[in-house]
Formats: sequence, structure tokens, C-alpha cells
Amino acid sequence: MFYALKYLAFLRKRMNNNPSRGPYRLGAPSRIFWSTRKRTVVPAALKIVRLKTTRKFVLLGRLAHEFGWEYQAITATLEDKRKEKAKMHCQES
Repeated sequence: MFYALKYLAFLRKRMNNNPSRGPYRLGAPSRIFWSTRKRTVVPAALKIVRLKTTRKFVLLGRLAHEFGWEYQAITATLEDKRKEKAKMHCQES
């Protein structure tokens, strides 16, 4: 919930003189990560390695879905298919 409020505050920002030229928002999780990464350095994005257990975190797919991204279910099915193919490939090797 904390990050949803923080993201809402970010979405409210706009240009003062001409809002139609304002900051354009990207809705896909990959593009949210891309625009965030321009501002910060992400040496390793592994939650287990880099994040303390007491810190708050958010999954970008869930956050983007809450703000209108429509492809969460499709991405989940494609991810399941990818995992099955990877498992088959590992068993062959």
C-alpha cells in the first residue's frame, strides 16, 4: 500500500505551464523499471540478496496492474509456459 501511494503521488506530477506536454507515464512493469533505473543504480535486483527482511517492497507487475496495466494474466500464463520449457530443457541435459 505504501508504494501504491508513493506511485500515485508520482502520477499526479505534471507540467505547470502546459499539462499536455507534461511527463508521460509508462504503464508496463518493464517500462516502469526502465524509467526508475534511469534515476537509480540497480547493481543486482535480487530481493533475497539485496533487501533486508524489515524493508518494504513491491512487485512491479502487481503495482502496474493496480494502475491500469491489462496484461498481468497473459504474462502469468506465458511465464508458466517458459518455466515448463526450462524444466524440460534441464531434464534433457
